[in-house]
Amino acid sequence: MKTGMHYGDMGDIIYCIPTCRALGITKLYISIENEYHTKMTAYNIRFMAPLFAHMGIEMVLWNHKDDYDYDLNAYRKLMEDLTYTHLGLSQARAMGVDVDMGARYIDVEEKRKGLKPYVIVNRTLRYNNASFNWQMLLNSHENIYFVGTEEEYSYLRTITGADISYLYVDDMLELARYIKGAYAFIGNQSSPFAVAEGLKVNRIQETCEWVPNALPMSKNGFPIITKMQNRKAMMMLERWRVNKKEED
Repeated sequence: MKTGMHYGDMGDIIYCIPTCRALGITKLYISIENEYHTKMTAYNIRFMAPLFAHMGIEMVLWNHKDDYDYDLNAYRKLMEDLTYTHLGLSQARAMGVDVDMGARYIDVEEKRKGLKPYVIVNRTLRYNNASFNWQMLLNSHENIYFVGTEEEYSYLRTITGADISYLYVDDMLELARYIKGAYAFIGNQSSPFAVAEGLKVNRIQETCEWVPNALPMSKNGFPIITKMQNRKAMMMLERWRVNKKEED
């Protein structure tokens, strides 16, 4: 059994899955010491653990006594580019392995929310882009479900005026299953987007122009950095909705 240790936030750890697999890691220690100004908590570990267990990786809180084979924080210690290079590639490169971030690396069975096609959204209060037109995208669609904190949910409803329902999930595995069942995911650079990226579902990203380090890495992922890209995203979203309806 190979073990690894990670200090990062939830998104960092999700993007590290391909590296863990390349190294043969089946037990992952997570530190909550916030050595790199991260925000990991014991609750976050419990939330993430079912998804990682589903993929054959045991996730546990590091107690400072456990030895490990791989220090997965090398990408920070080696001063890898964390501004423009994808976080998954930065971590892989620091560990000396090759990974394909364009391939699916999370696989779950879908869990549908109702019978009608739906979209899942998430927007945190950081890594935002003023050019992203949330109001235009969401007000042309229905059956919209938000995942994230209640504060984030309230703020997105306020700025868009859209009819958005709050989706409660027990853990990240359930979150992944709901995202898998959606016709699209819309979000900024966050851990839910990292899950959508791993699933390689249809996705639109509100890309932070000053730190675009988690761009979509497959053809059905679309980043919005400039205002001109919003209309194309709206057309893609409608096409994905129609395609899902026809499949059902």
